[in-house]
Amino acid sequence: MKEIIRTRGQTRVHELANGVGCSSRQLERDFGACLGLSPKSFFRIMRFQNLLRLVGEGALREWANLALEGGYSDQPHMVREFREFAGHTPGERGIAVGEFVSHFVSPRRLAVLLGPS
Repeated sequence: MKEIIRTRGQTRVHELANGVGCSSRQLERDFGACLGLSPKSFFRIMRFQNLLRLVGEGALREWANLALEGGYSDQPHMVREFREFAGHTPGERGIAVGEFVSHFVSPRRLAVLLGPS
């Protein structure tokens, strides 16, 4: 878990498995037994939480830059995951980012959990 948090979900299943000395399949079984989801799903959640932390910092950034800082391959990848977790894209419904972020873990608490960038 510490490695996933340290990398903010920006790691691969086989890298994590190698780091803890087991096979990818064993890691997937252990995750399923302990958390009820796959390592990849947990990585995606961590990336999204990190994105919310970055947005919540309030510094003006382009969404494309936030996507790269947050560990997404590109902005469309970030938008797809944003839609999946939030139910809409960052620009839909005219919802201000700050208002949206308030419905999740606060950026301050995320910063404590995730540590400094």
